[in-house]
Amino acid sequence: MEGMEQIIKEGEYEEAFRKGASYAIGVGRKFHIRGMDRDDIDNEALYSLWLAITSYDGALKVAFKTYLGNCLSNNLMKLLDHSKRQKRDEESISINDLATILSSYHTFNLDDKIDLHHYLPRIISYRLIPLFKEYLKSGSFRDAGTTLGYTWNETRYLRRCILDTLKNVWLNDGEK
Repeated sequence: MEGMEQIIKEGEYEEAFRKGASYAIGVGRKFHIRGMDRDDIDNEALYSLWLAITSYDGALKVAFKTYLGNCLSNNLMKLLDHSKRQKRDEESISINDLATILSSYHTFNLDDKIDLHHYLPRIISYRLIPLFKEYLKSGSFRDAGTTLGYTWNETRYLRRCILDTLKNVWLNDGEK
């Protein structure tokens, strides 16, 4: 991990990725996350490495290794927390349940378009709306992510955020 700051400063992101991959996977191997196999955790660790490389700012006066460690632990702890929350949630709904609920939106009429345009920002974060709208058009998160130019990991993460948000709105419906 020596010299990573200089490699990143020069814009050699692929070289920095190759150099830091084994360290990131090593940190990821310290985590056991229910519902994820070792390859999934390794992929999340590598995704965190890439995000750390592209967002690192040398002006912060923090060593890259420290910055990477924080990025890795934050991302993996979110996944761990998410897996524990799912375990405790007795009323969780599946993707198939959501697909059944949302299947009527695949054929829009004018009122549905107006309602979605008006109410969707009240339910889902603005950063999630484009993927969700594309999902409603195509019927697949993978296809929606590909259309919008997201990587598989970005699509998977945003899909998880959308489903969690919709689940919470659905479970808390009528409680104000």
